[in-house]
Amino acid sequence: MMMWSYHWPEVADIHANQEGGYAHLDHTDIPHAFYRLARENSRRLALREDGDEWSYEQLLGAISGMAARLRQQGIGEGERVALVLPNTMEFVAAFLATLWVGAMAVPLNPALGVDEFRHVLADARPRMLLHLAKTVPELPILADCEVLGLDRRRWPMASSEPPAPAAVNPDRVAVILYTSGTTGQPKGVMLTHRNILTSVTTYQRIFHLNRDDRTLIVVPLFHVTGLIGQLLAVLLIGGAAVLVRKYHASHFMDLLYQQDITFLFTVPTILTLAFLRDKGWAVPRRLRIIASGGAPIAPALIAQIQETLPDCAFYNTYGMTEVASPATILRPADWGQHPSSVGLPVPGMTMRIVDINEHKPLFPNEVGELWMRGPMVTPGYWNRPDVTAETLKDGWLRSGDLASIDSAGYVTIHGRMKDMINRGGEKVYPMDVEGPLGEHPAVMEVAVYGVADAVWGEHVACALSLKPGMAATAEELGRWLQSRVARFKIPTEYRLWPELPRNANGKIDKRRLQEAHDVAPLLP
Repeated sequence: MMMWSYHWPEVADIHANQEGGYAHLDHTDIPHAFYRLARENSRRLALREDGDEWSYEQLLGAISGMAARLRQQGIGEGERVALVLPNTMEFVAAFLATLWVGAMAVPLNPALGVDEFRHVLADARPRMLLHLAKTVPELPILADCEVLGLDRRRWPMASSEPPAPAAVNPDRVAVILYTSGTTGQPKGVMLTHRNILTSVTTYQRIFHLNRDDRTLIVVPLFHVTGLIGQLLAVLLIGGAAVLVRKYHASHFMDLLYQQDITFLFTVPTILTLAFLRDKGWAVPRRLRIIASGGAPIAPALIAQIQETLPDCAFYNTYGMTEVASPATILRPADWGQHPSSVGLPVPGMTMRIVDINEHKPLFPNEVGELWMRGPMVTPGYWNRPDVTAETLKDGWLRSGDLASIDSAGYVTIHGRMKDMINRGGEKVYPMDVEGPLGEHPAVMEVAVYGVADAVWGEHVACALSLKPGMAATAEELGRWLQSRVARFKIPTEYRLWPELPRNANGKIDKRRLQEAHDVAPLLP
């Protein structure tokens, strides 16, 4: 059986072994880890938002005050608290206070539709729902629980130093994160304290984070990248987080400069808009780490970032909610030899590639479904034993992603299994075409998908947006691909979009592209 894991010398002390063993961590739960860091860094900046600041001492006081409020409502071990909050200081304090009392945090997208809220709240059945005061007034109607509006200017701060939290089992569920639900109703992914702390430690060690680092969080805190890859990664090392409630492309780069940001972890869309579309900004010279995740990133964008910020280390990552975010990381030194790879398995992660039909292990460079095992893998889905049994097999998580791994352990993602195109019996993996198309000088963003075809079963279609002031024709793009991919993989039509549609995770929504296929204009 072929399995891959990788020994990271810089993080060799994190894990007990490389075959999916548990992480060796200083703390077994998130509140204990934060409590120690907060006391050691009491006067240092923890959070900043819209001109307001909290030191670690103030944040600890806010957590203690909210924890007392939750206890008064009888909320403790096993209960759920829904957080319908944007990227605010209220979110951070409420999230940590929920874990402080032993309850489970359920962060939700405030922009969910009414029916989506009904489904998620009926599934999670929280005892309390927290939202910003004077917002989402329909929530009390939807939620069959205590509803509380929060305002940090009237926050119940603790008047004395809060007591240390009680120790909890590291395998207790800390967070339930609902997936975007693009292929059905959202499912609640359960993440334990061990899952989260394993990933936090991995990020801290591989990115070489320290307490002088400051991150700008523009991706949502109700998703793993913002919550684990940024917020907890810096707060559990004594660094600072600058929170952006609503992302605006026009002043994103200015914020990096003005806020002295050193560490950024975001999605390719935001990097594309910043580095390829808008150039009128001051170069953020203190920025030393950029990490990208959540979707494929074009080589041209990477080259532009490296040219603009030659002293900034760039990491590409691959992950999913079910593994508390990171599954692989590509280091800056590996870009030259592995430009299409998402890197090596993170510490403690074991991977294998299996045939999508027979589930037998495949050999290096063969394409199949990626299966993963390790201490960061979810124990399952909330209230969904059926989906849990289907997705988790003897400790292995079936990712649903098509991938290959070379003999050195470098992972390449070829797309979602459901997105694979069957053109007359030939398999077309969208990312194998999207990568070369993304290198065309005029292309801003691209997505390849299948369209029903009476002759071939499916034919290959492409949706794309172009860089400002640039032009291209379908014939030109076809010629560009001729020497780069097999002939049967070349799209037969190109649909032009001003901007490709995205889901709540920031990923291109191919279902919407397929639904609007006949409406979007053809590239001449």
